This record gives sequence, structure tokens and C-alpha cells, in this order.
Amino acid sequence: INTFPWIHDFENILGLDQDTTNDRDWWLMQGPTSSQLTGPQGDHTYGNGIYYYAEASTNGIGYPNQTFITYTPTFDISQTPGKVLSFWYHMYGAAMGDLEIAIISDSVYTPIDTISGNQGNQWHLAYYPITSTTPLNA
Repeated sequence: INTFPWIHDFENILGLDQDTTNDRDWWLMQGPTSSQLTGPQGDHTYGNGIYYYAEASTNGIGYPNQTFITYTPTFDISQTPGKVLSFWYHMYGAAMGDLEIAIISDSVYTPIDTISGNQGNQWHLAYYPITSTTPLNA
């Protein structure tokens, strides 16, 4: 990808790339989750639209200690000023795990943040400026 901004809202019924070595996959979802006392009830943008979802509750196939890994396409941002990674996330449930956000550049995996535990029954905006101090040279 070399045309920006790149925006992906899942309304085109296309997910992201799945890691073939992880334990479980992410899924496209519409409406409320199947497990109780977890969320969301719908997507952030439209309320009745499509969102990307990983079932990780004790009632689901992902419990416990499973990894769900997905990737965006590869970006050439070498000539792009004002680089930002942003997305909406929803992490609601008593046994919520971690959401790790990372950059892979030249096959080097570099975590830039980890969001842990129950974040409440609401959508949150994650916003990460990618600066010269962020280890990225893609």
C-alpha cells in the first residue's frame, strides 16, 4: 500500500491477513457477540455494521491463553509525513486478555503498546503517531 490515508472499516466484508501460526482467527461480525457479559453490541461506526472480532471468553473457543494474530497489508511509508496508526477497539469482559500493537519492519517485530484487561463496555480510539523515534524503517 502506498496511497494514504489507508482506511479499512470491514464494511466491504474483507478481514485482515491472519497469522497461520496463531491459535485462533479473527472473524467478521455484525451485531452483539455470542458470549454473555462481553461486547460489543455492534460496530463503532454504524452500530449495525461489520467489525473484526476474536471470541476469547470462557464460553468461547479461545479460552484460555490463546493468541489471535492479524496483520494489515504492508505499507511503504518511507516518503510519508505525519504517519499515524489509529483504530477503534472494544475489550469488555471479566477475563479479557491483552491487545498487543506492534510494527514489523525488515522482519523485526517491535511492540509499540499493550492494552490489558477489561476496558469497559465501550469503544476506545487507539492513536499512535509513528515518529522518527518509533523503530520503523519500512
